[in-house]
Amino acid sequence: MKNTLNVNIALVVMLSVALCSCSNKQLYKAGQEYQQSACIEKAATEGQYNDCIQSQEKTFEQYQRERNEALTKQN
Repeated sequence: MKNTLNVNIALVVMLSVALCSCSNKQLYKAGQEYQQSACIEKAATEGQYNDCIQSQEKTFEQYQRERNEALTKQN
């Protein structure tokens, strides 16, 4: 029982370190890739599939610029 608890704690610590080491840009890219994957899964026609593949999402830099502008307007 105690060994299992130690293993669980170690996994949580390692996962926390791994998540902290990801940059915002990497997390943004992972989110975009997930959205594209979900889009492809839901595509019912070849046209929808092609739209998913060719979708031009915002770059991280565009996203960050728009986010900063929105935050500035709120203050």
